[in-house]
Amino acid sequence: RFYRETRRLYAVLDSRLGETGAYVSGEHFSVADIALWCWVNRAWKHKVDLAAYPNVKAWFERVGERPALKRGLLVPTEEQQRRPRTEPAPELE
Repeated sequence: RFYRETRRLYAVLDSRLGETGAYVSGEHFSVADIALWCWVNRAWKHKVDLAAYPNVKAWFERVGERPALKRGLLVPTEEQQRRPRTEPAPELE
């Protein structure tokens, strides 16, 4: 049941992105893109091949290149903060 629903949701997102172009809500980046990017970032857990959803794949890659998103991904989780550091923090370009 969830397998089918997951694919349906990817298809809806793919269709929406086909209509709007660059971003979920249209030509401007929004909080909807942030929320959905986090969900799509787990596509491997959903057992979804983004190649089947070309608009989602292009959007995912485009949003993933945003400097603020890259910085946000470097923020450690609470669990990571509790672990001792063994290496220096990575730096962005």
